[in-house]
Amino acid sequence: MYSAFLASKLLQGHDFLMMNGDVFIDFSVMKTLYECEHADAIIVDKGNYIDESMKVIEEDDRLVEISKSIERELALGSSIDIYKFSSESGTKFFNKCADYINSGIVKKWSEVALNDILPFCNFKACKLNGRWFEIDDLKDLKAAKEMFKIN
Repeated sequence: MYSAFLASKLLQGHDFLMMNGDVFIDFSVMKTLYECEHADAIIVDKGNYIDESMKVIEEDDRLVEISKSIERELALGSSIDIYKFSSESGTKFFNKCADYINSGIVKKWSEVALNDILPFCNFKACKLNGRWFEIDDLKDLKAAKEMFKIN
């Protein structure tokens, strides 16, 4: 969350894309999000439920919750931790990050702040177009190298 707060100094007032640094993806994934017609979007691996990943809930064509604790039967799918923000939603997001940091809470995922602003924004699911892999340890790194055929 602290890194998002620092980024706010550069990105405030601008549309932007944000992703977690431990996700390896095909170029097509970012291209799809960039070209997505929605100003605020989250790439969702629809129908894929991964226990350790953030999941999303969709109601009335809007994303209304993002959390690791969402139950399988409620989840649209897993977020792959890549987001598109309009300048307006970005401002709300950065302000929420600042609220946490100013109250001494600095060790939370940026998705906690994102979840807090979802009721006040219009985030849509952007369908995954390509491969992705979250790398949390050396075992994951090896699996990602195999998936993407990297030596």
